[in-house]
Amino acid sequence: VIGAQAVNLYNGAIMAASFTDSGAITIRQAVLILLTGTLLTAPIRTLKHSMSTYIAVLGFRPGVTMAAATQLTRSAFLLVFTILLAMVWK
Repeated sequence: VIGAQAVNLYNGAIMAASFTDSGAITIRQAVLILLTGTLLTAPIRTLKHSMSTYIAVLGFRPGVTMAAATQLTRSAFLLVFTILLAMVWK
């Protein structure tokens, strides 16, 4: 899982570098795009990889509750700081 996430981040960074080199987007836009992509894909990764671990360790109901709580907290944190970063960079 960690290796796959690293490869995905690397691929995203390579694509962002290609777009910034061609002048299609700025570095600021590339960072915000990558953060937004992480925000949108993180819930799917949690369901795919972590949900089974939470359920196996905690049981069905507490596992689902814990997975939802951690994902909501993570998404809220990332959303708030992505918005703050976008506002600071204006």
